[in-house]
Amino acid sequence: MERRTGGRLVNTTSFRLALMGATLSALAACIVFAIIYFATAGSLRAQLDRDIRNEIAELPAAGPPVLLRQAVDQAVQDAPPNLFYALVAADGQKLAGNIRPARIYPGWHTYRADRDRLPPKIDAMRGFAVQTLNGSILLVAENASALVDLNEIIIQAFGFGFGLTLLLGLAGGALVGRASLRQIEAISAASREIMAGDLSRRIEPPGRGDEYDHLAASLNAMLARIERLMGEVRNATNDIAHDMRSPLARLRETLELARRRALDKSEFDMVIDESLVQLDECLSRFSAMLRLAQIETGSRRAGFATIDLSALLRNLAETYEIVAEEGGQSLTHDIAPGSFIEGDRDLLNQLFANLIENAIRHAGPTAHIDLHAQGRIVHITDDGPGIPSAEHARIFQRFVRLDQSRHSPGSGLGLAIVAAIAELHDAHVRIENRHPGVMIEIDFG
Repeated sequence: MERRTGGRLVNTTSFRLALMGATLSALAACIVFAIIYFATAGSLRAQLDRDIRNEIAELPAAGPPVLLRQAVDQAVQDAPPNLFYALVAADGQKLAGNIRPARIYPGWHTYRADRDRLPPKIDAMRGFAVQTLNGSILLVAENASALVDLNEIIIQAFGFGFGLTLLLGLAGGALVGRASLRQIEAISAASREIMAGDLSRRIEPPGRGDEYDHLAASLNAMLARIERLMGEVRNATNDIAHDMRSPLARLRETLELARRRALDKSEFDMVIDESLVQLDECLSRFSAMLRLAQIETGSRRAGFATIDLSALLRNLAETYEIVAEEGGQSLTHDIAPGSFIEGDRDLLNQLFANLIENAIRHAGPTAHIDLHAQGRIVHITDDGPGIPSAEHARIFQRFVRLDQSRHSPGSGLGLAIVAAIAELHDAHVRIENRHPGVMIEIDFG
């Protein structure tokens, strides 16, 4: 849930984070205080119980009543100030001892000053009462005021600690929430500028090496890709208008001339054939564009399988050896066996076919082309006129055609398709001038 006030992002998530942090801190404090209390109080109570059991064991509770009264009187005289005794007859009459609580019945009991008759300055007693053979009840109790004091100390400490923990938890949660909100606001502000049309805007990472740095890096990488794709779309629109204008203009001119002239059947057939050639050129370019768009979506990754790259390259080399010889060129190959990669066979076949055809088309009528593969690295080298260094990055863009190839057949999408297929397979493409010629390297990593 969020709302905007004065251009700032107000997000209740920060408050929720602060409240959640404080709640968890308070809960942890409760658990710690509970453990401390039960451990301390349990230890003190166990010590009292041991003392009381030892005293009862020394009294002749199973003997004659007279002997038991004498033993209780003697115990009262010898006992320390914190031990108390009571012997009560079955009818409630006190027979011996130095206390007379309001209620005496067998078992463990805790007596309190506010509801039981206790000696002065004693807030609580813990005692154990047993019933003798003649029906009387013998009670041995010990001063348990320390338990009451402990409870008060624990309650006060817990109240202070709980309050302090809750306050620190709220403060810490608020600080964390505000810091998170600032980062989110920075991302939101950058997003609004990008949506307003500034595709070059990037998110400034905090520089702390935390998850926000990672998020900013991922978003910046995505924005860079979007900016590049948008630039390619704009360039593609301009290039389509430029490249498609010529064949469409020629087609219109051909049809316009045919309409003005009286044509016999042979001339009419020639006009139709020429028009079909120009339409085929347009359709070829649109097909290449659709092919490129399909590759760039990444949907073909689902069909990846283990490909014998060495066998694929040998088949292509054997096929294009004949094509090169027909044009007065030569193609040799040196392909090491046993190279396997994960990929799409049809797309890889198209990648290397486009590169070989590009070399055959532009290297010159007597050029030599060499296909070399070692491991997961493939080199395609020719001794043609080469490619200017300033054009190395540009030739893989859509509809880019160098001046010397502007009037040769082609759509200007062959190398763009190569780059898209290489990126789909996480391969790196590198161009190196050889003087003469050029070498293109495809490294599958």
